[in-house]
Amino acid sequence: MSLRGIIFDCDGTLYRGSEPIDPAIDFVNRIVADGIKVMYYTNRAYRTPEDVSSKLSGMGFPATPSQILTGGTVTAYELQGRTAFCIGSPPLKVALEERGVTLTDNEADFVVVGYTEDIKGVDLTTAIQLICHHNAEFVATNQDAYIIENGRRVQENG
Repeated sequence: MSLRGIIFDCDGTLYRGSEPIDPAIDFVNRIVADGIKVMYYTNRAYRTPEDVSSKLSGMGFPATPSQILTGGTVTAYELQGRTAFCIGSPPLKVALEERGVTLTDNEADFVVVGYTEDIKGVDLTTAIQLICHHNAEFVATNQDAYIIENGRRVQENG
């Protein structure tokens, strides 16, 4: 069996915060030179594939937006064609809509929650009502309670 491709986790594997993990840069570039396809995954749903590829490229990793999977893009892929109420960042909402997920404030199939600094009490109330009274399924884009950014602990989606 030959290896055709690898999906790399980004956060804490290829970089920590804004610092690349040096052996990872060499390793990824070497396998790409050997013809192995690479994809990258970050569970940060508040980042766009363009943002992530720019960050990776700036560190020396070979990356384009089409090689990036995020917690938002993967969630959108799984929920395509359905309805969702979303508490999350604009990039998460765009990812959902681009995959054909209809965003709504009522009668949603899913309640999707991704990290955002803009949580409103009314959104939490709507989410609870949809889950408890309308049988919407709860989906979190990731379960990390916190991440380490520049050596300090920062609240995350979990």
